[in-house]
Amino acid sequence: MVKVKESLIGQKFGRLTVIEQAEDYISPKGEKKAQWLCECDCKEKNRIITVGSLLKRKHTQSCGCLAKETRVLNGKNNKKYNTYS
Repeated sequence: MVKVKESLIGQKFGRLTVIEQAEDYISPKGEKKAQWLCECDCKEKNRIITVGSLLKRKHTQSCGCLAKETRVLNGKNNKKYNTYS
């Protein structure tokens, strides 16, 4: 595992709470990046593994439930209704 400068265990990023460090991600170029096991606050309590830099930059904020909710809300707000009589 990659030696991390700071532990993210217990920290909260959006809806995700970091539980523990997971197996390292190895990029196609061979670079190793620390990954973290996180639990989402949604009703399913899904667990995901993500790279720490994505958490810190707020790129990953949920298990995917947040995007689904946003799509549903935007779909309702952006509907156009026929106003012709």
